[in-house]
Amino acid sequence: GLDVSELRAALDALVAATAAVLPADCRVGAIGIAGMGETGFLVDDELHAPAPAFAWFDPRGAEQAASFSAELRAQFAGRTGLPLGAQVSLAKLAYERQRGVPLERYRWLNVPEFAAAHLGADVAGEYSLASRTGLLDQNSGEPWPLALAEIGVGADFLPPLRWAGSAWGTASALNGPFAGAAVTVAGHDHLVAAEAVGSLHPGRYHVSMGTA
Repeated sequence: GLDVSELRAALDALVAATAAVLPADCRVGAIGIAGMGETGFLVDDELHAPAPAFAWFDPRGAEQAASFSAELRAQFAGRTGLPLGAQVSLAKLAYERQRGVPLERYRWLNVPEFAAAHLGADVAGEYSLASRTGLLDQNSGEPWPLALAEIGVGADFLPPLRWAGSAWGTASALNGPFAGAAVTVAGHDHLVAAEAVGSLHPGRYHVSMGTA
């Protein structure tokens, strides 16, 4: 798993390396952060994490997912749009709960959302990333009570949700060329990459195919 201190160090190193190659009079206007779903941290109010982040392909959680209530298993695909298995964050969270992590003391941030908060922006969730957790009801756009109850947490376990590209505040933890830069969580990496290379156009349907 990815330790939260390792991610913090990597983000700080990236910021420092970027600042070092920018012209002295350069001012960065905005920072957009994209990343994969299904990977994130349990965090407290100071962004301390009691457990590492597991990669989406980590098999831990498969046993717990298979043991979810019959009602949840029957509704899961229809409610979330996802297949139930170890990949979804809900399964990883059930694994953590079983090994003794008190989930009710924390909130969930996907890695790009954590990165935004580390830079000094707001603590908030992004819909496309939240939709990969298994905790979001795709019909209502709200946290799914049955999934939350399965792991013993309330609706505030997910932070307030925003659309990709919305304002996440500013990078208040940074200075130099990044001082005052607007921050946004741009969404899931595949779709952001497709938009960046100009392959998303009105009237087209984009399907994200794994490592493609």
